[in-house]
Amino acid sequence: MKDFLLEVGTEDIPSRFMPSTLEQLAARFRAFLKDSRLPHSSVKAYGTHRRLVVEVKGLAPHQEETTVEAKGPARKAAFDAEGRPTRAAEGFARGQGVRVEDLVTRTTPQGEYVFAVRRDRGLPAAEVLAQAVPGLVTGLEFPKQMRWGAGEYRFVRPVKWVVALLGTDIVPMTILGVPSGRTSRGHRFLAPRPFRLTSAGEYLSAVHQAMVIVEPERRREMIHDSARSAAAKAGGRPHEDPDLLEELVFLVEYPTAVLGSFPAEFLELPAEVLITTMQHHQKYFAAKAYEEEPELQLLPNFIAFRDGGTEGLDVVRAGYEKVLRARLADAKFFFDQDRERSLEDWAAQLTTIAFQDKLGTLAGKASRLEWLARALAPKVGLDPARAARAARLLKADLATNLVREFTELQGTMGRVYARLSGEGDDVAEAIFEHYLPRFAGDELAQTRMGQLMSVLDKVDSLVGFFAVGLAPTGSQDPYALRRQAVGLVATLVEAGFPFGIEGLVSEGVAAYLNERFEVVGTAAVGSAVMSAAMPAGRPKPEDFARGAAELREFLQSRVRAYLEEQGFRYDVVEAVVGAINSAAGPGAGARNGTGAGADVPADMADRAAALAAFRETDGFADAVIAFGRAANLGGRSPEREVDPRLLKDPAEVALNKGFQEVRGRAREMLATHRYGDLLATVAQLRPAVDRFFEAVMVMVDDEAVRNNRLALLKGISSLVGQVADFSKLVVSKDELGGPGK
Repeated sequence: MKDFLLEVGTEDIPSRFMPSTLEQLAARFRAFLKDSRLPHSSVKAYGTHRRLVVEVKGLAPHQEETTVEAKGPARKAAFDAEGRPTRAAEGFARGQGVRVEDLVTRTTPQGEYVFAVRRDRGLPAAEVLAQAVPGLVTGLEFPKQMRWGAGEYRFVRPVKWVVALLGTDIVPMTILGVPSGRTSRGHRFLAPRPFRLTSAGEYLSAVHQAMVIVEPERRREMIHDSARSAAAKAGGRPHEDPDLLEELVFLVEYPTAVLGSFPAEFLELPAEVLITTMQHHQKYFAAKAYEEEPELQLLPNFIAFRDGGTEGLDVVRAGYEKVLRARLADAKFFFDQDRERSLEDWAAQLTTIAFQDKLGTLAGKASRLEWLARALAPKVGLDPARAARAARLLKADLATNLVREFTELQGTMGRVYARLSGEGDDVAEAIFEHYLPRFAGDELAQTRMGQLMSVLDKVDSLVGFFAVGLAPTGSQDPYALRRQAVGLVATLVEAGFPFGIEGLVSEGVAAYLNERFEVVGTAAVGSAVMSAAMPAGRPKPEDFARGAAELREFLQSRVRAYLEEQGFRYDVVEAVVGAINSAAGPGAGARNGTGAGADVPADMADRAAALAAFRETDGFADAVIAFGRAANLGGRSPEREVDPRLLKDPAEVALNKGFQEVRGRAREMLATHRYGDLLATVAQLRPAVDRFFEAVMVMVDDEAVRNNRLALLKGISSLVGQVADFSKLVVSKDELGGPGK
């Protein structure tokens, strides 16, 4: 067994690309070694912004032997009546590299066929690696790639050197025009001279001596620990930011902490401004006091990192401090200017800021949001006047000097300025929260007002962008509409809002029409008069109608995806969606405060949770089968009341009695959205349904009796269908109790 080392040296790779690249690299090598029958002990991927490294420990020197079978012609075509091989058999054997007398006959479902069986002894590991490794590297996926020089190579950055060693031997290969060897390079400044490796096993010790900490986890630990030590010297601790830590890990090869300071007068700035300036713009950790109550208390210090040692650290510190002082001076100047005006005054400036070329200004968006807030706030228990006030000020900070300079502070400064203007905590927090979630995995809005504002802002944007033909296509989504849609669905579910997709989209369209034409509602869509009134270049009512139809379908697919991401099985999600689409649950529509159908994401999540829990009960599989039979027979029958006088068989009499008893309770449970209780209650009918099918012939000649029995089955299937379409559920053998049940 030998170790294999691959190091691909490059120009500086963007730090945000590195985590996923190393994950890809390790995964691709593991899959390749498995498929290539090359046993090994472990695979690890390391890297910095200047190098990608794969280390394979305990690699077998040769591929494992395997038996390869190839199916040939039918036996009757391969051998004649006397058993002599035909030309077909000889040609097949020759093509497979075996003797014709070594062909074997096997019986298959298609009849008897001849097979060639041979032992594949495999190739030396070095030969397999030489052939495959270049493709493994060039096949890595990056958000962006580049070409360099006059060549046709495409990669994340130009390749400068390649090391490929199996034990002590060079594995000959060429990656993106650079041949492999045994010469690596150390730290750009601390050990710039190339160095030679005698074996793969010495790589880590050699590269450490060359002042490169190649293992990301070790760099992360060094940065974390040295940041804490540096902050302790100032009497505090670092304001830790996982994203900044991850970025720093892939910005340096040998991290060294630098404790710096700035004038205490800048502590008058809001903590959010200081932290954003230091961490986002300068890649410094802010320093904070050990005691943070009642508010975050920052110190006039920061912790930065240089890629190098301690030599000349005072000069480096002075440079870091000079840059930060300039940035903070700008921030303080803008902050002082902004405070001279109220947030209401800044909201008036939104008429000068475009929302989208064809959708007008941010002032128009604020007007629509006010309209939506007044219409929908009562549905979620909020004061319409307070909601409208929050909606009017949501985007006001975008006009301020500080946010124009530090765009990352949108929402954050709105919250600060709202409090300084005396707007109240509910409005201030909503201004910040309406941007949430800002990225995948980000937190959702927590306050009721913030949740409503988040929903309204996203609905308005989605309706408008779909109306002007900017819906996401393939990989193109320049306005991050998919992210907004995911955030909208997640907020609707987590907040438990009674808004359906249909109703929200209709309200969003109505807000645009109300703003443009002073028409409340969507009755004017398609009107020639309204189209003529539209300013040139702006979307017409028919554009909103088309966009709304596309948006509804788009959002419904996001609901499906969201439920599956929450861990619900595909068939459970389809069963819930099936009940919605078939309008089997009219009672659910009562929860929809917008007056639309039953497509309420929060309600659908409740149904999915109830159905998933029901799936874990002992009677689930039997209930699915029983109610599935009822739906198959009675599902297409018209709704009608069962006539007790036409019930003759004791089994159908008993079933109807149970159905009537359960139906009343089930309707009350449906009205209060107690879907789990409803399923458990309806499941009590399952034994009676089984007895009914054992004893009663449904499709009898007597039309009145037949229709009455179908009406009974229809009623039962409709009752179950209030929660889910049971025909969409897939029952496994294990759930049935095994093949012997």
